[in-house]
Amino acid sequence: MMRRLACVVLLSFGFACSSPAAPAASGGSTGSSGSGAVAGSSAAGSASAGAAATAGMSAGGAPGAGAGGMLSHGGVGAGGAAAGGAATGGAATNGGATSGGAPSGGATGSAGSGSGGFSCPAGPFAAPAVSGKHASKVAGTPPKDAFNNQLNDFTNVEGPVWLGDSLYFSEMTGADLPPARILKIGPGNVVSVAVADSGSNGLALDTMGNLLAAVHKDGSVSKVALPGGMETPLVSEFGQPPTRFNSPNDLTVRSDGTIYFSDPNYQNSKNPQKAERLYRITPPPTRTVSVATSSSDTGFLRPNGVTLSPDEKTLYVSGSNLKKFAVMADGTLGVGSDFVAGASGDGMAVDCGGNLYVAGGSSGVRVYSPTGTLIGTITTDGGTTTNVAFGGTDHMQLYVTAQGSSGSQGVFTVTMNVPGYPY
Repeated sequence: MMRRLACVVLLSFGFACSSPAAPAASGGSTGSSGSGAVAGSSAAGSASAGAAATAGMSAGGAPGAGAGGMLSHGGVGAGGAAAGGAATGGAATNGGATSGGAPSGGATGSAGSGSGGFSCPAGPFAAPAVSGKHASKVAGTPPKDAFNNQLNDFTNVEGPVWLGDSLYFSEMTGADLPPARILKIGPGNVVSVAVADSGSNGLALDTMGNLLAAVHKDGSVSKVALPGGMETPLVSEFGQPPTRFNSPNDLTVRSDGTIYFSDPNYQNSKNPQKAERLYRITPPPTRTVSVATSSSDTGFLRPNGVTLSPDEKTLYVSGSNLKKFAVMADGTLGVGSDFVAGASGDGMAVDCGGNLYVAGGSSGVRVYSPTGTLIGTITTDGGTTTNVAFGGTDHMQLYVTAQGSSGSQGVFTVTMNVPGYPY
C-alpha cells in the first residue's frame, strides 16, 4: 500500500500536502536529494497510454522541507511548494535510525506525516498498546449481494486506504484475473459501492491525494477518479517487447512521487512477465519503470505487501519473506535483508512511531518495533487477514481487511493509542 505523501486533512475541503522534512543529524539521517536516470520502460508520455519505452529518464526531485518540522510523505504544502533541504520547524525526535533506516524506537520515533490526508503530530509517541487488542467487524462489510453470492462465496477483501472522511477498500472474487470492486465505509459506517468494476487489489494515494490502484484486470497501476471510478493507467507494461504486468498487488508512494509496487502472479496464473518482481516508477512526467528487486534475488520470494517507513529511508516488502531495503536518495534500493528472519506477511502499515503492522494469516495483525521486535498481535473476528490501515479523524482507528467466506471476510477495526498512516 502507498507510502507516502505529506498531506493534512482540511476538514471537509480535502487535502493540503507538504513535502517531507529530513530528520536532523542528531536524530537520524538527512533527507534525500534528487533522483537519477533509470533504464527501463516509461509510460510513453500519456498517463493513459501504458505503453512502455526503453531507457527513459527519471524526473524526480528531492523531498523538500516540511512545514513545522514534521516528516512527511509527499507533495506540495498548503502554502506552496517546499524547497529541498532541512525542515524549518525543528529536529527529529530521539528515535534515531536503525541500520535499515527506520526509527529505533516506537516510543520516540520520528514525527511523520503520511500518505493522503494525514500528517503525524509531533512526537514522541508511546509504544503501541497491543496486549488484548481485538478488532471487531464493521457491519455490512462487504455488502451481502450478488457479487459475493450473498456472502456464501469466497472473496478477498484488500487494500484499505483512508481518504477524506471514508475508508476505501477492494473486494475481489477467487477467480483468475478476478472481478473486483472498490467499496467505501463512509461517515456513520455507511457501506456503499464506490467503483463497481475496478479490477483492483491494493490501493494508495499519490502526492496530490488522488486514489491509486494496483489493477490486475489490465495489469496496470492506475489513477482512479472519485466519484465515478474512471481509471487512468500510469503504467501497464514492461520489457521488450512491451508485456503487461502479471497482477499488480500492492503499492506505496514516496513524497517525491516515486511509486513502488509488487507484481506477483496470484491473480494471473499466466504470469506474462515470467517473473515476480518489485518495480519502481520514477516521478512524473517521465514515469520510467525499472525492476527494484525480484524473486531471483537471494532469499527473496514473491513480493506482496509494500510500505515505507515514516522517514522514507526504509522500504518494507512482505511476501514469502519479511524484508527491508534501504532507500537511496535517487529512489533506488540497497541490498535487502531480513527485517524479521523466518517471517512472512501480506499488506502492511506503519504508525507515527515507525512501528510496523503486518497482516497475513489467521492470527491477526503482528506489530513490530522499528528494530524488528515483536510487540504483540492484534486479533480479529474474521478470516485470514490481508491488509491494514489507519483512519478516523485522529488516525488512531486501525482498520484490518480479511478474506474468507460465509461472512468471515470483511473489514475489522480497533482503536489504538498511536496514530498511523492511511494505508
